[in-house]
Amino acid sequence: MSRHEKPKLRHLNTEEKGEEIKKHAEGETHREIADELGISKSTCQRIVSSFENERKIHEAPRPGRPKKLSQSDRRFVRLLAMQEPHATIAEIATASRVPNGLWKTGLD
Repeated sequence: MSRHEKPKLRHLNTEEKGEEIKKHAEGETHREIADELGISKSTCQRIVSSFENERKIHEAPRPGRPKKLSQSDRRFVRLLAMQEPHATIAEIATASRVPNGLWKTGLD
C-alpha cells in the first residue's frame, strides 16, 4: 500500500498486535508495520504506545447499553412463551409485567 492510499479500517486480533509490537522492538518503523498489516500509522503507534505504557495488548471491554431485561426476567418470559406457544408477544408482555425490551428476547 502506498503512502497516499487510504488504509482499510480493520481491527487487529491479539496475535497480530503481538506481531506488530515484536516488529517494532526489532527496529521496524510504524509506517513499515502499518503498510504490512494494512492499518493506519496512527493505529500502529497507538497499539505500540499502549503496550509500552500499560503492558497490555487487549482493549478494555466497552460498557455498551445495559440490557432492558434482567437474566431472571428473560428466563421468565421464555418460560411463559414455552407454556403458551400460541400466545402473542403482547399477551406475554402483559402476563410477565416486563413489556420493555420484549422484542429483544428472541421471541418475535
